[in-house]
Amino acid sequence: MLLLLGLEEVGLGSCSLNTAMSHEREEAARRILSIPESEVFISFVAVGHYDPAVMVPRSKRIGVDEVLVRHGKARA
Repeated sequence: MLLLLGLEEVGLGSCSLNTAMSHEREEAARRILSIPESEVFISFVAVGHYDPAVMVPRSKRIGVDEVLVRHGKARA
């Protein structure tokens, strides 16, 4: 996440992508990128310029008091 935030700080958009792919696609990526078999794909990161007019979805934040349940001794 720090890499993605750093890219945003310098004006670039980024997106973390998973590496769920077939063996054939993995082999093709290794050939194209010259990545040896001893290296393991963990994630890809797409990086580029973005249109600032595009809206970005945000998750609704719920206050901790709405989700926190306290268990234990009852208060008098």
